[in-house]
Amino acid sequence: MLIFALALPLLAGFLVVSGLCPGRRAARTLLIKACLATGLALGAASCLYFIALFIFGPSETALIVTDASIFITMLVASLYWQRRKTPQETHQPIDPVCDQQCFPALLFAFGVMFVLSISAYGLIAFNQPHGDWDAWGIWNMRARFIFRGGEDWTGAFSGTLRWSHPDYPLLIPDNVARIWAYLGRDSVSAPIAIAFLFTFGTLALLAGSVASLRSRNQGLLAGLTLMCFASFIRYGAGQCADIPLGFYYLATLVPLHLADQEPDQKSRYLFLAGAMAGCSVWTKNEGVVFIVAMMLAHFAGAAINRGWRAYPRELLALIAGLAPVLIVLAAFKLRFPFPNHMTAGQLPAIYLERILDASRYLAIAKSFLITLLKIAQGAILIFPLAGLMLGFSWRQSSKKSGCISLIALALTLAGYFAAYLVSPHDLDWHLRTSNDRLFMQLLPGALFVFFILLRTPEEITAISPES
Repeated sequence: MLIFALALPLLAGFLVVSGLCPGRRAARTLLIKACLATGLALGAASCLYFIALFIFGPSETALIVTDASIFITMLVASLYWQRRKTPQETHQPIDPVCDQQCFPALLFAFGVMFVLSISAYGLIAFNQPHGDWDAWGIWNMRARFIFRGGEDWTGAFSGTLRWSHPDYPLLIPDNVARIWAYLGRDSVSAPIAIAFLFTFGTLALLAGSVASLRSRNQGLLAGLTLMCFASFIRYGAGQCADIPLGFYYLATLVPLHLADQEPDQKSRYLFLAGAMAGCSVWTKNEGVVFIVAMMLAHFAGAAINRGWRAYPRELLALIAGLAPVLIVLAAFKLRFPFPNHMTAGQLPAIYLERILDASRYLAIAKSFLITLLKIAQGAILIFPLAGLMLGFSWRQSSKKSGCISLIALALTLAGYFAAYLVSPHDLDWHLRTSNDRLFMQLLPGALFVFFILLRTPEEITAISPES
């Protein structure tokens, strides 16, 4: 039943993404489609399930309406996009001799690390089936209210549970509750499966997208690097929402880069990027920061690379993808207007006092640096060394998307910094208990941009005098 509960939305999501991403048949691009379809499917299933809950309450009717809506909506969307002109693929990465020589060794190393990562995930999930505190104290608890609460399911958003952040959105809880409705019981297998899809979906999307846009070796290196961050697997198995949020950040950036490879289909990819960005804000409140950052970055990228005239059409495509999820989010916030813990009871004078306190800037910067070194450990030295040895490639085909991605991630990090700056909580406690997870949100997107811009060994060989 677990597989059946996931099969319908995942299949429908794949049909839609296949329609939106035409002319790409290679195994690497099929992997990208599968990953993006997973994110789109889980986002759509959660939104539609919330609408059904809103109208019918937690019942079999809600489940039937949700699944019927998923199938009909995505089937119609898929048919619409498939009927439109779908040109042949215009970009296919070249696998030169150097790639063929290095590929077996890198593939073996990737396979070993993948087995170790799967084993680590399984071991953590076995020992902590209910996940970390955020999992059982926020996401899974909210799912249990929806599944067990009957007509009183809205009690999950009561002021009595202020400590559980009732204002947090419902992408994770709705998906878990929906699977439990299929199973007929609140089994730990549901949140473990959802966390698995997002954790290893992130890995697959990172490796597959870099392989498709650059080279197979580069894709394997990107995936290997992500698996070297032990915190990534640990937080994924801990069922934290930060890993799904990082997935959606990455899933927003990838279509932007694909759009540069197929400019004739730019509107389709921008629509998909908007939908993924919308899912990020339905996953966790930090997604609002990313959406603002992404929109500002897109504005800057369009202005720098293509001029103002191209911007309105691209903006409409992004908004078309964003709008459905934002409407659902607005309905949630209006139905459950619980104040956010970062803004509740705060006066402008207090914000100004914190902004003018220089010691807070120093404390935040110091904590960010220490956390980054702790997470990356010795691997942090790899990135500047690789950049110095190989250099970076600002290819024309990825110039705009590269600028947008860098600006979006930098602005998101700046937004997190600003949030700590005005935080009403004890600053040391707030930093100590959360900033490592914020870095996990940004890690997949940062690795994607790094390996997309980093020159590959094949490019070095191609331009060497001996070649």
